[in-house]
Amino acid sequence: MGFLASCSNKPVKSTALFQLEERNYLYAKDEWGFSGRLAVSDQNNTLSASINWRHLRNKDVIELFGPLGMGRVIVNINGARVLVNYDGKQIQHYGSAEDVIKKYTGVLVPVSALKYWVLGLVDPENTYEREKEGFVQLGWRVNYQKMQLVKNDKLPKKIKVNRKNSTMKLIIDKWEE
Repeated sequence: MGFLASCSNKPVKSTALFQLEERNYLYAKDEWGFSGRLAVSDQNNTLSASINWRHLRNKDVIELFGPLGMGRVIVNINGARVLVNYDGKQIQHYGSAEDVIKKYTGVLVPVSALKYWVLGLVDPENTYEREKEGFVQLGWRVNYQKMQLVKNDKLPKKIKVNRKNSTMKLIIDKWEE
């Protein structure tokens, strides 16, 4: 099982520059994972949570847990099947992971594209417009505010994503193996 980096105690070097070019090799990564902090808000709701995300070949497992009684939500995404563990219950859904997560958290998180964006990549199924520190895709402006060197990979540390009245900030504390 080869995730992108190990959980060593060695400090991670930070760098502020984002480059979209020469990142295509990251599309071939079948397995990766990270832990960090997520803040998402729109005109009606705000979500602040810790996040653990594991991408395993064609499956994503996203665990959100946070303050104010949110508890813990685990979302397993496998194609069009979305399995949610929430409040001691396991509920199966079919359809968009974005719709399912919005139902449980109250905010829109562009999960399908985000699995590429967290690696500093564009979603290969959709067009995009390049910007200085990121790109615009699917109506979302993706800005890489800080990058980090993890082993030989330059991966995001701090990402800001916004669209109209929705904003998402993600800080990746640790890329894991």
